Amino acid sequence: MNQPHDNWSKYYDFVYQNALGDFYDNVTNETLNVINELLPEGKVIDYGAGTGRITIPLKKQGFKVIAVEKSSGMASEIKKKCKEYCLDIPVHNCSINEFNNEEVDLALALYAVLNYSISEGELKRNIVAMYNQLKPNGYLFFDLLGLWFFKIKEIINVSLDDFSHREWLTQHEENIYTYHLEGCGVLYGSEFHFSEEFLIRYWNLKTVNNIFIETGFEEVKKIFPQLSSESSTYKLYKKL
Repeated sequence: MNQPHDNWSKYYDFVYQNALGDFYDNVTNETLNVINELLPEGKVIDYGAGTGRITIPLKKQGFKVIAVEKSSGMASEIKKKCKEYCLDIPVHNCSINEFNNEEVDLALALYAVLNYSISEGELKRNIVAMYNQLKPNGYLFFDLLGLWFFKIKEIINVSLDDFSHREWLTQHEENIYTYHLEGCGVLYGSEFHFSEEFLIRYWNLKTVNNIFIETGFEEVKKIFPQLSSESSTYKLYKKL
């Protein structure tokens, strides 16, 4: 079964660099700064690693890193980069709750990874899986898309002579939305076009917090002003 981003993974970095520019780089750099403050050294698992936006810089900084990515296309892109940069990063092409490996100091579920969990049962399974991968007193750092994000409908709309990219939402059912993407451009002298759609869900923070507490996590009362925005809320939890 195709996963979100499978059919345009090879263009993913190029598209967002062109669509978001400096904002894309700034969010990445600020996220890495927060991670370095949380964990100066150790082992990290990056759930929903994408094309390695966070995974690869962490490895270059000296962290031991594991990448978990459900999209086979995105997982292939990480593997290509690892080969190009001569980096030894285990890349597991599976869902969060299918992965079972050695314990880590820090788990990451960044850039709306948990919003891809559509049912409460799936969300619980993913949170339990992340809990099981952490060492005692290990941390989980994640973000959730806020209600504002789901209400704006039109997320990105960039149209240039040789590049365009659009993202928008339509409501599927209560709290569940269809995420639409389409775009085109020229990469390495070749034209590309893509479109896809998949489901994401708005999760109330109180509901999610209750699941974390039931699982055995404790919320760390820490805010992240450098990452604050109306679209996402960043949270830190600790395994008891």
